[in-house]
Amino acid sequence: MEKGLECHAWRNNQAIAGISKRRIFAVAYVLIAYGLFVEAGGFIGFVKSKSKVSLIAGGISGALLLLSGGLVLMEVPAGGYVGLAVTLILNVMFAMRLAKTRKFMPSGMMLAVSIVVAGILVSMLMP
Repeated sequence: MEKGLECHAWRNNQAIAGISKRRIFAVAYVLIAYGLFVEAGGFIGFVKSKSKVSLIAGGISGALLLLSGGLVLMEVPAGGYVGLAVTLILNVMFAMRLAKTRKFMPSGMMLAVSIVVAGILVSMLMP
């Protein structure tokens, strides 16, 4: 579909690449909420453990998730797939961390949330 047709279809509440406008906005809100959650987790990790790695990783990945949610809101459907990719990378990172520490908090909780978010994104992005 050409770019002009995509925007026209979007503004007329029609599906873009098989995804409705309502689902696109739901994807954006999930990505923004998850991005804020990841950033908050990085900040809490820094405050509790003085972990600069948590602060930097949470800030960067949270910012990427917020950016992808913003792209979706700006009618760039690829933003949802970028957010899904970041979520899947975080799933791997949190799973590795959980396997190493064997402690549910914080990596197990973040893994559980990441799995739920990945499932929501996949179900919403796949027509």
